[in-house]
Amino acid sequence: MAIPSCRLAEWNETAEMAELAAKAFDQNDLSGRYMNPERHKFPDDFVTFWRRDIRNHFFEPNVYYIVSTVNESKTGNSKIVGTAKWKRQGKNAPKSTQSWATVLQHHSINLIQSLTSRIWPNRAADPTKSNCFVEAIPFFAHHWSGQREETWFLEMLSVHPDYHLRGHGRVLVEWGKEKARTECICASTTSAEMKEGFYNKLGFVEVGRANVGPLSGVEGGAIMFCDEP
Repeated sequence: MAIPSCRLAEWNETAEMAELAAKAFDQNDLSGRYMNPERHKFPDDFVTFWRRDIRNHFFEPNVYYIVSTVNESKTGNSKIVGTAKWKRQGKNAPKSTQSWATVLQHHSINLIQSLTSRIWPNRAADPTKSNCFVEAIPFFAHHWSGQREETWFLEMLSVHPDYHLRGHGRVLVEWGKEKARTECICASTTSAEMKEGFYNKLGFVEVGRANVGPLSGVEGGAIMFCDEP
């Protein structure tokens, strides 16, 4: 079996990435049951939920979308089977050095996304939960302070169910750990339910919980740091 590799994602791959995320997070308690309880009734809306999220953040200067791919045996075409969203957080996180054209493109995309979400709202979602994670941040943000203020944060990791246990998740995590190692800072994440063991094997240790406040009762949410990537 070939050793998986990863690379930076491209804008024209965002739709494929959203399809993958919808499959990977179908059984996730937070983004699935809690935020999108009608996802099985409106599966296309659940895909749209992920597509809008990815595209809204794609051009932010401190956000990096990474993909892991395989070549399909029948067609030889490249297929995305894993994706991750890494975010450089802290006072030393990169600020925008993008060209005016890229900045304009980013703002235009966000405007279009906002308009389309109002015209075609996400029928899979519980609208009262749309900002639940943001509302919960004050309850656990203190974990990212002191020496841990500067961090590479793994905000999202998804691997197609057909490609679990083939190293794709590991290589996507190692990408961010290498970035953190280069800067001599920590890597961090909040784990989905039943994934803590995976992160333990990669050097992450639980230091607290994110399923507090508005997220009390939601499964998962282990706040995990790798202080020496």
